Amino acid sequence: MEQAQLQKSSVKEGVLDAVKIGFGESYFSAFGIFLQGSALQIGPLSTLPPLIGAICNSLGVWLMELLSHRRKLIGNCIRAQAIILLPLPLLPFLFENKAESLPWIIALICLYQMTIGSIAPVWNSWIGDLISGDRRGQFFGFRTKCMAIATFISLVVAGQVLHLFQYLEFPAIGFAVCFVIA
Repeated sequence: MEQAQLQKSSVKEGVLDAVKIGFGESYFSAFGIFLQGSALQIGPLSTLPPLIGAICNSLGVWLMELLSHRRKLIGNCIRAQAIILLPLPLLPFLFENKAESLPWIIALICLYQMTIGSIAPVWNSWIGDLISGDRRGQFFGFRTKCMAIATFISLVVAGQVLHLFQYLEFPAIGFAVCFVIA
C-alpha cells in the first residue's frame, strides 16, 4: 500500500476511534451514575481504568519487541476492545440491584483500557515508520483536527440519544445504543 493510501487509512481509523470515544468512553462515568453507583464506585470507575491503561504502555512495548507484526497486534487489540464493550450494556439487566453491576463494569473498562495502553506505543512506532519526518507535523495536525471534530459530533449525538431514551423512560437502552455504536 502506498504512503498516501496509508495516511488516508490512518485518518479514517482516527475518526472511527474518535466516534468510539464520543459514544463510549465519554459516557462511562455517566453510565456508572445511571446505575446508582456510590462515590466509592464512581471514583475508581473514572480513575482506575486510565491508570491501568497507562501502565500497560510498557506491556505494549514488550509485545512489540516480542512480536514482529505491529499491524496484527494492533488489529487484535482493537478486536479485543470491541469484544470487551459488548457485554457492558447488558450488565444492568443481569443484576436486580443495578449498583451490583459496577464492579463488573469497572473490570471490563479496565480491560478495555489495557488494550488502549497496549496499542499506543505499537501504533506510534508503526505510524512513525509510515509517515516521513518532514510530513509528520502536517499529517498529525490534519488527523487530530478530524478526530476532534468527530469526537465532538459523536459526543453531542450520543448525548441526544441518551436524552431521547431518558425521555422515553428507557435510559438503559440509550446507553446500550451508544455502547454498541462505540
